[in-house]
Amino acid sequence: MTSIKLKFRPHRDGGREGALYFQIIHDRTVKQVRTDFHIFAEEWDRDKGCIARHPTVSDARHEELEMMRNRIAWERHRLEEVVKALEESGDGYCADEIIGRYKKSASDRYSVFEYIRRQSERMRRLGHVRTGETPDFVTQN
Repeated sequence: MTSIKLKFRPHRDGGREGALYFQIIHDRTVKQVRTDFHIFAEEWDRDKGCIARHPTVSDARHEELEMMRNRIAWERHRLEEVVKALEESGDGYCADEIIGRYKKSASDRYSVFEYIRRQSERMRRLGHVRTGETPDFVTQN
């Protein structure tokens, strides 16, 4: 049985963004997989283990948090698929093998279209909404 949970590590300086990471537990071995996502402590729902939904954040920050939620869901799905494949193989495996295959699958999938998608997200975050929409046309065709 493998457990995959999203965790939040607050920044030492309380006013800065902390890091989100996945905690993987397999055969009582605990490992961590870093993500590229950072949020403030008040944006974390400790009880549910996810990014909180606050009505008081700005529209831009709300969109950014929603994008993070979607990407985190995708990354969790990828981790779960790695675990599923390892379990179906019937061979024994360890937490390090889960992480190794997850990272390898990430490097295999990084294509031109992934680069364009990431740049599009970046443009939207920076407020260049119209510029950020342009790459969507490329990736949808």
